[in-house]
Parts: sequence; structure tokens; C-alpha cells
Amino acid sequence: MSDYRTYITETGFGLERDAKFNNTHVDHAVLVIGDGALPDADSPAAQTDLVNQIRSYAITIEKDPTDTNVWIARAEIPASDGGFTIREAGIKTAAGDLYAYARQAGDYKPLLEEGQGKSYTIRLKFVPGNADAIQIKIDPSVQFATPTDLGNAVSEHENKTNPHGQYQLKSDADASVDKVTADILSTNQALSDAGSMINILKSQLTSSFGKSVVSEPAFRIDTGTLKVYADLSVGVNGEFYQYSEGTELVLPTMSLGTDYAIYATPDGLVVSANFTVPDGYTALTSRRVGGFHYQDGVINEYSIYDVKYKPGVRDPRGMARSPMGIWADIYLLNTAPDINGTSAYNVTIADGSSPPKVPVIWGGDGTAQYDDFSQYTASRVLAAYGKRPPISHEFEQLAFGSVDGYAVSTDPATTQYDASTTSMIGCVGVSGVAWQWGFERWDRGNGSSGYVWYEADTNGEGQVYTAGSSGVGASLFGGYWGESGYAGSRASSWRLEPWSSSNYIAARGVCDHFES
Repeated sequence: MSDYRTYITETGFGLERDAKFNNTHVDHAVLVIGDGALPDADSPAAQTDLVNQIRSYAITIEKDPTDTNVWIARAEIPASDGGFTIREAGIKTAAGDLYAYARQAGDYKPLLEEGQGKSYTIRLKFVPGNADAIQIKIDPSVQFATPTDLGNAVSEHENKTNPHGQYQLKSDADASVDKVTADILSTNQALSDAGSMINILKSQLTSSFGKSVVSEPAFRIDTGTLKVYADLSVGVNGEFYQYSEGTELVLPTMSLGTDYAIYATPDGLVVSANFTVPDGYTALTSRRVGGFHYQDGVINEYSIYDVKYKPGVRDPRGMARSPMGIWADIYLLNTAPDINGTSAYNVTIADGSSPPKVPVIWGGDGTAQYDDFSQYTASRVLAAYGKRPPISHEFEQLAFGSVDGYAVSTDPATTQYDASTTSMIGCVGVSGVAWQWGFERWDRGNGSSGYVWYEADTNGEGQVYTAGSSGVGASLFGGYWGESGYAGSRASSWRLEPWSSSNYIAARGVCDHFES
């Protein structure tokens, strides 16, 4: 089945994050069309440009009056422009960045000379990741008569001398007009009040999510089956759906190391690897209400979440909750977190020999990498996604259950599953793979004397007032691949500085729990 939905591109999500960070809006400038055909196997979200752009037009962007979560980008193609087939469309910024992409049905726009000239409207519906970054925009070249224009025309006509005897005199008409106007205003006000109340109720219904047990996720594993844990009520675009305790969820064929979303739909709860909308549904007929991570042939029960019981970050994928309440990344931080997220399976581990790319929110362009992987760098990268390195007792709990003293013996290079390095809650590579930066930093000086400003490698962001080059310490946890016999959930090292960087030092993110 052809997919004509509009997808926010990876570049588009980056533009939204920049706009949110800088308290601005994404500069949507033009709606572009092309005659290139994107293969079905290619992801629209991964596009950076149209396959073959042929035209660009001034853009109008407004909210969908039927759904406040949906925005509509529109452009008018005049009758005089034609002679091409429209197979793709997109939204670009003034700088030429492709914010959104959509396949088109392949309509042919004829020329006037071909005997069939007609105007044509392109509409792209999209759901932004951050609605605050979107700004209503009107194309001034498209003109419509306003109520003021109509009122002025009526006044001009009424002020003329009565040209026909059959016309009612103005003095008599005024009284009738005043009464009719008052009646219309009264009716309009009543309709407006009713409409506002309906919109409020619809908004409340659309965003409603209720469960009979609030202190646990809405879903759980029961005898190997994913089920609704407690009675669940969900609003979806003004409709209201209920799912009973014990309802089984039908699972698709699942892949190792993959996150899956749970959607509420008119047909029941649907599980999909698509985190935009499930196949066969739209943003108007589905709502993402939870998810989980599939790991080593089973669903990680500690990764299950819902919209009111989840990690306290924007993207909950690839995380598991420890008994002490924090959420931890299942996998070590990788080199391309803007693309993969901070926790992903079978990707290159970020370390001193393979530093991560600079996140867009910190000025990254998608290719620039950090020069090192110090504690400073690890903390800054994780902060871009609302996460932090763990403190010592947090690491001990998230890493509990890995095999004490076990190490993998060689640099693993990528995030892979190994039962001996995996904790009780399913965090992989917690020990015996790579030392992981902790949150702690402290003074290792010699008391009150010997302190000077030391030009530590802080990337030009200030000097450190310390007692020598080894006066500041930073925490490391877990042990690395070459330390068999020492690695474990309580293994720690306190000898390096926060500006240290090595191929055996990696990182893992944690965040607080959100519950409402």
C-alpha cells in the first residue's frame, strides 16, 4: 500500500530542537515539489532533499481545525504553471534544509496550452515533535475578501439615494437591520460559547489516559504474554476507548534489540516498531500510549512504560527502570546519538578512540565529532537528551546481577548482548566491557596549600583551581574488558581526572522517573 503520509525528517527534528533551545521557531519558507519517485524501501524521515525538485512556492502553515496536534502546510499552484507530474513534496527552510517529506500520488498538472488549465492546491499534514517550534504563516499572495470588506461594500450601497421605489427606505431598514444584527450576534455568541465548551471537552477527552492502578505501568508480562495490567481508558481524537485488565496484546514478529510502541486504536491495542503511527492508521485514528524494548528473545519487563509511568525524558526508548526508581540506558552511549538515540543495539560504542558526534542542540552539523571522550564530554552529550551519568549507588543498583569478575577480554567496539555483562534489569555491558563515567567529581588536593590555576583540558571553558595536575578526581564504574577478576556492579576506579580520555572508557545515561 502506498504511503503518502508526511514525515518530519531527521533534519526537521534537529531544527525543532534548535528552535526550542534558542526559544525561536523553525523558519518554514517554501513548499517544494518534485517529479522524483522515492523507492518504497527508503525512509522519508531519512531524506535530506527531494529526489528531483522542480518547483517551490510560498507556504501557508496553519493548525488543523479538527485536531490541534496536526498542522497543515499549503501552497497554491496557479493555473499558468504546469507541464509536470507531482510525485513528491516537502517543506524547506530559508536555508534550504528539508524539514518534512511526503510521497505524492503522481498527479499531472497540465499547461494552459494543453487546453486544460487549472489551479492546484498542495496540502501536507504533519505532527511536529515540538509544536512550540512551529509558527502560523500566511502566504500574502493568496487574497480573500474579509468581513470588513463586505461590510464596507454594504455601507456604500446603503448610503446611495434610493434608486427604485420598490426598495425599502433606509430609515425603515435600519431598525430591521439592528434587530436582525442583534439576533445574529446573540446566536453567534451562543454558538461560540457552545463551540468553546465542545473544544475544551474534546481536548480533555483527546488527552485523557486513565488506569485503575497508577503506581505501575499499564502493561505487564504475565506467563510470557504482554497484557493490560489494570483497566485502561484512553482518549483518541475525541473518541474514548476502554481496555479491560488481562487483555492480551497481539505482537508482531519482533527483532532483537528493537523498541516497540503500543498504540490505542478503534480496533484495540496495536504493537508496532513505527514510533510515528502504526501501519494502516493515522495520527487521527491512533495514539501512542506506551512501549517496551525487545531483548535477547524476550520483552524486557523493566523497560515497559506508559504515558504516565515512564522515563522523565522526551524519548523513552532503550531504557529500563531499576528498583530504586531511576531509569537507565540499556546500552552504552554510541557515536551517533542524534540518529540512534543514546541507547541502541549493534552500534559503535562512544569512547576515547571513537568520540561521539556533536549533538545538534550543542551546535553539531551531523558530521563533527568531539576530540575526546572525557567526563566533560560524556556529561554534555547525555545532557542534550535530558540524561546524566549515574552516581555510584545508582550504578550499583542498575548494574546489579552481572557476573562478578567476568570480562569480555577484547574491545567489543559495538553494543552487543552478553548475558554475563547484563544486569538484572537488562542493562547490557554494565561490567567487564568498558569503564563508565560516573557523575562524581571531587578535590584530591593536599589541604589548604599548593593550589594554583591549572590549565586543564577543559576545551577552553575555564581553568581548574587545584593542587597540581592530579588534584581533581572523577568516578569510573564497572571495569573494562582487560580486567578479568575485578569487574562487577560495585567495581570502581577513582584515579583519573575529568579531562581524561581513553579507548576503555565509555558512558551510560540515566534519568529520573516520571509518574502522574
